[in-house]
Amino acid sequence: MHKHENLNSPGLLKPILAPNSWEGVCMDFITGLPKSEGRDILMVVVERFTKSAHFIALSHPISASKVAKVFFDHVYKLHGL
Repeated sequence: MHKHENLNSPGLLKPILAPNSWEGVCMDFITGLPKSEGRDILMVVVERFTKSAHFIALSHPISASKVAKVFFDHVYKLHGL
C-alpha cells in the first residue's frame, strides 16, 4: 500500500504520423480463372494503410515488363509513385 512506483514518467505524448496514401503497396496475382473477354489473370494491387485496391484483368502469358506497364497505366496514373 505504501510502496512508490519505480517507473520513469512517460514524458510528453508524440503523435504517430500516418503514412501518405499509396505508400505501402502490395501486389498479387489470381490465376486459373475462366476466360472473360480473353483475360484469365487478375492482378490485385492493395494499398495497405487504407485497404484501397485495384483489380486489373490480364491475359496469359504475363511478363515483368507487361506488369510494370499495366501498373503505371492503372495505379501510377491515379496515385503517383
